[in-house]
Amino acid sequence: MSAPKHQAPRGTRDLLPHETARWQWAEARAREVLERYTYREIRTPFFEDYELFARSSGESSDVVQKEMYRFKSLQGGHEYALRPEATAGVCRAYLEHNLAAQGRVHRLWYMGPMFRYSRPQKGRYRQFSQVGAELIGTPAPGADVEMIALFVDVFEAWGFENLSVAINSVGTPATRRAYGEALRQWLAPAQNELSAESRARLETNPLRVLDTKDPGDLALFSSERLAGTMPHMLDTLDPESRAHWEQVLAGLEQLGIEHAIDHGLVRGLDYYTRTAFEVHDRALGAQSALGGGGRYDGLIQELGGPATPGVGFSIGLDRTLLALEDRSAAIPPPTFLYVASTEGTRPFVPGFVRALRTVYSVDLDLEARSLNAQMKTADKVGARLVLILGDDEWKRGEIVIKDLTDGSQETVDADDLVDTIDRMLEAREAEEAEDAPVDGLSVCYYISILIAPQRHRQASTLEPESPPVSPHLHADLGRRERQIVEVVYRLGRASVSDVLANLSDPPSYSSVRAMLRILESKGHLKHEQDGPRYVYLPAIRRETASRLALHHLVRTFFGGSIGRAVAALLEDRDARLSDEDVERLSRLIQKTRKQGR
Repeated sequence: MSAPKHQAPRGTRDLLPHETARWQWAEARAREVLERYTYREIRTPFFEDYELFARSSGESSDVVQKEMYRFKSLQGGHEYALRPEATAGVCRAYLEHNLAAQGRVHRLWYMGPMFRYSRPQKGRYRQFSQVGAELIGTPAPGADVEMIALFVDVFEAWGFENLSVAINSVGTPATRRAYGEALRQWLAPAQNELSAESRARLETNPLRVLDTKDPGDLALFSSERLAGTMPHMLDTLDPESRAHWEQVLAGLEQLGIEHAIDHGLVRGLDYYTRTAFEVHDRALGAQSALGGGGRYDGLIQELGGPATPGVGFSIGLDRTLLALEDRSAAIPPPTFLYVASTEGTRPFVPGFVRALRTVYSVDLDLEARSLNAQMKTADKVGARLVLILGDDEWKRGEIVIKDLTDGSQETVDADDLVDTIDRMLEAREAEEAEDAPVDGLSVCYYISILIAPQRHRQASTLEPESPPVSPHLHADLGRRERQIVEVVYRLGRASVSDVLANLSDPPSYSSVRAMLRILESKGHLKHEQDGPRYVYLPAIRRETASRLALHHLVRTFFGGSIGRAVAALLEDRDARLSDEDVERLSRLIQKTRKQGR
């Protein structure tokens, strides 16, 4: 067979259906984590003014000098560029639409293709996909910590383990100038031995010398030709930047995120200030970096806006998916049904399938083939269940359901079809879940470590009978999820139909079923089998969930101070306390004093 006339351009590729399933899974898991952190999606154009990237990335950067796709409009000759990264476009949109007027702090995320002209290699393409996040509007070190924690949590949602964070501070423009001069002086005795590219960078932007991949340069940095050790950026930090740096390290320590200082980490774009970081999976060997980010407090001002702090990260999805593939990571296959029919029932199939597709993903035969051929196709395409419309069964109002995973089958009344399908699918998913590895400590257990570290240290020598199971904090739930949890708490136990009947603006049956499964996976609910259906129950008592949510509220908004939280409640003009309330509070205060707390 001769080669096709047209092929995908070098450095690009097609993602075929068997590959997109893996991508959709990864994208969905990332989206779930980002939204639990209350980040909202933003979508910007694939191309922008060339000047936007030249100003943000830096004229001397590799992105601008070597990798950017630039073109001019046919009319007017205006110069544009395909986006090599997304942060500049997000900041441009932030300014153009005056998002600052809508709130002081904005949490934003994006996902989509980027473009750089570079040498194609395994996992690296000229059109590549990224997912990233930006937190704009606060200079707080806690924002840097949140961004790194979010980055790690996204990768853990994909199944990565034992990640480590390489971190550095690149200071402010003033401290970078001071460091650049110190670096020039240190390299001066061997300046002529540097590669041509590093010599040029030493004149225009000395920090970019640290980005070199040239083996000769790297060997020179550790040789005796240079006096002493390489100067470090951390040694030139001003007091404010140093305080910011130390608070970021303390925050990572508190969250238990493994990290190490990398003095050579400066990131490849000029807009970074203070914190810069990369996340590594050391199991990948030399090319262990999974992505990175940092703070860019001067970028929005550089683009013509007011001084506005920001911090963000980006993740290359192509390389991430390749790493998952190399690990043979199990990606859940899509769940769908297949409808098979006989010649006598074939006329009823289109209407039957259309009704099923309001709830499920359904495939069918379009070529009037034999029942045996349809069954073989269903198995080949990976259907979970086959719904067989036999002549006799159809006349009796019955349908045969065959589970292709174990060969079992049931004949059910049409009125019980949906409940039976749900039961069979959920039973299979439950079996698969039992074999899945435990991701880590539950939220309640983690909180207990934070609240009572001494008690935890004493108890940690004892092996627990079973891993603790408890829910994420109520604050992590979306509006619809909170509604569903409230219904289950109120009823005590509820099926999908019960939940639907108790929602004022109910979504589809399949949506509620999916959200119940998600709430169970998060630890909020558990299920029991009641005949042919599943019923859901609260995983913990309402009082326990309320107490956890209250602890979260006090830490988040009152710095962990119970006194400040109580004072805020009492100072509220709308607060009303009865004599009984005042007496109860007095007793609790006295009890606390006696206990020495």
